[in-house]
Amino acid sequence: EELLARHDVKVQGSADDLRPLVREVLDANPGPVAQYLAGKTQTLGFLTGMVMKRSGGQAVPQVVQQLLLEALAERAQGS
Repeated sequence: EELLARHDVKVQGSADDLRPLVREVLDANPGPVAQYLAGKTQTLGFLTGMVMKRSGGQAVPQVVQQLLLEALAERAQGS
């Protein structure tokens, strides 16, 4: 923790912090979202990478994937 603070690195692990980034990535990438919803689950890796990029690499990948899965499930139900 001290090392992270010294280098001004903040880990964004909170779901509340990451949800807006997840929404932005899903809205900005309708093609991969449609592919995922059509069964091409490999696109989850791409979407996770996009959220990680938007977070400046400071998000926890497992949390990002969980939030993506939840958001994608919501979109699948809304379709």
